[in-house]
Amino acid sequence: MAYIQNSDAMAEPDDIQGDGRPVSESVGAGPLFQALPIAVIVTDSMTGAVIAANPAAGALLGVDTAGLTGKTLSEAAVDIVIDYGVGGRKGARAQQAIVTDSLGSRVACSMFSSTVEVAGRNAVVTVLLDTQLEAVLTGRSARAAKARQSAAKKEEQAAGTNMAVILDPSESSRESAAEMLRMLGMEVISAPDADVLFDSLPSNRKPTLAVVDSSRLEDAEDVLSRFPGTPVIVALSAGSRSKELVRGRGWSDVPKPFSINDLAQAVSRILSSGARNGA
Repeated sequence: MAYIQNSDAMAEPDDIQGDGRPVSESVGAGPLFQALPIAVIVTDSMTGAVIAANPAAGALLGVDTAGLTGKTLSEAAVDIVIDYGVGGRKGARAQQAIVTDSLGSRVACSMFSSTVEVAGRNAVVTVLLDTQLEAVLTGRSARAAKARQSAAKKEEQAAGTNMAVILDPSESSRESAAEMLRMLGMEVISAPDADVLFDSLPSNRKPTLAVVDSSRLEDAEDVLSRFPGTPVIVALSAGSRSKELVRGRGWSDVPKPFSINDLAQAVSRILSSGARNGA
């Protein structure tokens, strides 16, 4: 099923506190909720969007709960299939369910659901008890470890991608150059000047190269000050007086406006030589 939603098997709305008071939006921030070793998920009964999920739920589902809020379980690549014919054997609201986590692992669970009022809207509180007791006893599982390994691998792959930065005051020129660089298989970050660029750059990444408009040569120097040896490609207009200056600094140049072939040749020379201008 796409997400946990109210159903005939979930009876009338209850108040999770048992005294008629609605549950506040801060339900996920409580230390008891966070410390529970059993997976608990609170979802909007109409949309299925997650309102709160504790760390044990993240371990069971193979997801980072910090990024789960506001998404449906389907959007988090999680699926829960309920066997409604098994309900009632362990309690008025018990069901048997098969949880398929974000890595594709299938886990049999006992599922307990109840409806509550959260800030004036109906929500579903779902408790998932891993029948193997792995997530219950440890608060984490091999699935969570695989999820962390998968996230680390994605981060490592992203870090290994060639990243180009673009400095150009013209938004249309930046977008055109960025599209060309992406077609060449590069990750791209663009900005009108160096200050905006530095605010956008990941802290653990160094640019593979910089594509700079001839009006932003001072910004190119700022990039080299922060990332020494970064190759620079300057877009030069016909008859530009900066051509000798650019070549004197060992930078590459392409005609402006440039084609993808012009850019591909310059990028290919840089990547094949492994050169780091200004080193």
